[in-house]
Amino acid sequence: MNPHFIFNSVQNIRSLINDKQEKAAVDYLDKFSKLTRQVLENSEENYIAMDEEVEMIENYLSIQQLLYSNKFEFDITVDEAIDTESVFLPPMLTQPFIENAIKHGLGDTGEGNRISIRFYLKEARLFFEVLDNGKGFGKGTKSSSHKSMAMKITGERLTHYTKNKDFSIQTDNITGIDGTIAGAKVHFEIPYIYEK
Repeated sequence: MNPHFIFNSVQNIRSLINDKQEKAAVDYLDKFSKLTRQVLENSEENYIAMDEEVEMIENYLSIQQLLYSNKFEFDITVDEAIDTESVFLPPMLTQPFIENAIKHGLGDTGEGNRISIRFYLKEARLFFEVLDNGKGFGKGTKSSSHKSMAMKITGERLTHYTKNKDFSIQTDNITGIDGTIAGAKVHFEIPYIYEK
């Protein structure tokens, strides 16, 4: 978890308490505590059940919504063919890409922002996809050292798990009917284990 994210979360809880919004503060603190526990517990595991990963992503996005004053909506889709209790995947592989979609994809574009996450099977291979309706990948997009480090580490983890030196993370702009950029898409294969 990004230290900046932790600091902002604690500051938001403090602001809610100062503003006498006790119920909202308790709700926020519950979500933040649960996410922290999930991250700490799962950081020692090589693989976790997909339903745990999806729950962690939902919790993370709910906290991010609060941090961004509910300026974006999100949805998570898992193909029906996937048994989320029997499919095990490396934890937190998707988080840096979701964070990037929120931070750089939506940025200051205002209301009506959306993040869509999908896990799907194709020819018995598991894929992850995150789409946003933000500004897309442009020449002027600056990447922070945190983003670069998170992407690099995740890329190395994926290469390690897949044992594929040529492993790649696909990034594409989404274009509208008129050809203008309407968002960004990141997708890649996730190594997994199937256990009944």
